[in-house]
Amino acid sequence: MKIGEWIFWFFIVSGLAFVSCGSSNKSSSETNDSTKVEQEVKIPYDTVLTSIAHIIAGLEPLDDVQVNAITQTPDWQTHKAEIKSLFEKAEEKNLKLMRNWAIAELNEGRDISSTLFYAFSGPDFLYANTFYPGAKKYVLFGLEPVGRVPDFDTTKSHKVFFEATRRSLKSSLMLNFFITKDMSGDLRTSEYNGVTSVIMLYAAYTGHKIKDMSYVYVQNDGKLKNCSYDSLKRVSLSKGVRFNLIDSLGMEQEVVYFSFNAENDPFNASSVKKYFENLDGKIFGMLKAASYLMHYDGFARMREVFLSKVTTLLTDDTGLAYRDIRKSFPKIQLYGKFTQPIESFDYINLSDLRKGYDSSNVKPIDFTYGYGFGQKLIIGRK
Repeated sequence: MKIGEWIFWFFIVSGLAFVSCGSSNKSSSETNDSTKVEQEVKIPYDTVLTSIAHIIAGLEPLDDVQVNAITQTPDWQTHKAEIKSLFEKAEEKNLKLMRNWAIAELNEGRDISSTLFYAFSGPDFLYANTFYPGAKKYVLFGLEPVGRVPDFDTTKSHKVFFEATRRSLKSSLMLNFFITKDMSGDLRTSEYNGVTSVIMLYAAYTGHKIKDMSYVYVQNDGKLKNCSYDSLKRVSLSKGVRFNLIDSLGMEQEVVYFSFNAENDPFNASSVKKYFENLDGKIFGMLKAASYLMHYDGFARMREVFLSKVTTLLTDDTGLAYRDIRKSFPKIQLYGKFTQPIESFDYINLSDLRKGYDSSNVKPIDFTYGYGFGQKLIIGRK
């Protein structure tokens, strides 16, 4: 059963109670006195889901709900201390620097009417929100399983869940990207270790409350349909999870994650393709540590849909081939410095990007974005 906090304030200020229509001798100060009382409206949110998100994130819950009993266990106290250390290091190394850079270089990040289309993101809501904190909607996808909301029954041990959660975050927080093979193992430890719990964690850390969430699948017309978690497991169509969040400023934001294979044939046959094609409005794109997948023809259909929708792109060298970026985005700004791909991808040819770095006015960055030293950062604008 959903438990919500419903607090409404109704104060209507109409002006002075008595006004003399016949008076013509009012002073200037009297006629300009328009004392204003703001109407405060607090958006209701799900206190249980928000508390669970805080517990996963190692943060003290905001509300007094039954699930908070788990915070008294030694396993959670250990989780709280260790995850706090992880975030402190990530803030110092990258997150604070990224936020400052985004304010100076990425005005689109504060657009409150926009959609962020973050391809091959996995559950990476943290960095999506770091660079695009104003987005009205975030669209994420990956191969990682959707998973379900954890059940913090105090009669059971949750040590394995907390340990798997921290392992799955270590690469994301220390390296600024998830290591797919590690995350695949950790997020499949149980149904509670899927993407859902990681997005909840990041939502809590970034100061969001959870208004509501639902498991969804994409119908053939591209529209989302809510369903139960058990029903989701039986659906053959593209599946995912949707969160409606409230940020620290009281703005509502939607986060949708889809689990599917983005290679040409399965993507063409999927219902999520229609969902992407139906996206409208102002759409910005993000790519990071994307394994160079859209460099290949095997992901051409995904690449075409992505490029047809995105008006501003934030990416590293792994997202798109530089030749494709130049074809789609007339305005390009390079940041950081050129380095060869890491050893796992040393066969990737980046000669055109190297020429771009040699011949362009490149701006420095003081954080890492993507693999290795993470110093190849690109903004493309249409």
